[in-house]
Amino acid sequence: MVQTPDSLAYPGGKTIIKNFSEDPIYSETMKDWRAHTGMDFSGAEGDEVKAAAAGAVKQIYTDDFYGATVVISHGELETLYAGLDQILVKEGDEVKAEQKIGTLGMIPSESADGTHLHFSVRRGEKWIDPATLLK
Repeated sequence: MVQTPDSLAYPGGKTIIKNFSEDPIYSETMKDWRAHTGMDFSGAEGDEVKAAAAGAVKQIYTDDFYGATVVISHGELETLYAGLDQILVKEGDEVKAEQKIGTLGMIPSESADGTHLHFSVRRGEKWIDPATLLK
């Protein structure tokens, strides 16, 4: 069983282009107002994306909204990494903190924001602000 971390490492670069917001913010891509359940970090296609803490790869999927996505379980927390290109892990893999899990690509639902990593953290069923845990 993976122990829930007290803090998380940055999953890529540290330049934030959009913060977490439970209040609706305007999406240039979707042309509407919506909550932003994660934090966006700028980057370039091919930049490495790293696990924010040790854990187990729970899910890997691709959808029309987030594109290629990896979800990692860290005890009571889950982290979500969206907008990947190459994925270097598979479901069930155990990962170490700051292990490279993939490379950066594009996020269909946030394409107007350029290449970036959409990083979300969930405790139970509730999305929480990643900034409260990043060190």
